[in-house]
Amino acid sequence: NGNIYDGNWKNDLKNGKGKYYYTNESIFEGEWENDKIINGIFYSDKSDYEIIKNTLAKQLQIDYPPICVFGLEALKNILQEEEKHAFESEAVAAAAAAQGLQVVRLKPSYARSHHFPYYVPAPGGKVSANAYALAASKVLKSGLQSKLLLNFKDQMSQEGVAIPLTL
Repeated sequence: NGNIYDGNWKNDLKNGKGKYYYTNESIFEGEWENDKIINGIFYSDKSDYEIIKNTLAKQLQIDYPPICVFGLEALKNILQEEEKHAFESEAVAAAAAAQGLQVVRLKPSYARSHHFPYYVPAPGGKVSANAYALAASKVLKSGLQSKLLLNFKDQMSQEGVAIPLTL
């Protein structure tokens, strides 16, 4: 049928973690047991996303693709990760403010996809990716332990990188 499964097998059955790619560009990422879905996330096809994006998502200012979750465990994992991301982002904002730095909010979908905090220290003066990296470095040197901000600093330090997408 053209669909493709990329993942673990056991006794010629889908078993364990994997991804199922549908011909309509939808993707299911999750876990199987004896060829049956246990839990995971369904990423809708692009046409569904465009319909949602141009109607409800626009009204709610949602800028990331919709997902369908199979199983309470998958939903719980998503919510826990989101809570950790939000908590760490708020810690970054507080540490930056304590350093006397301005704080800006990144577009949520941009922050999620790049593993950046939602809030980052903003540079004063000329705005460049490297200036953002220097501001992040200052906050990290204050003793804040943030994998998200460290990743942000490292990415912004690379040559030719564009400034982050802010709200």
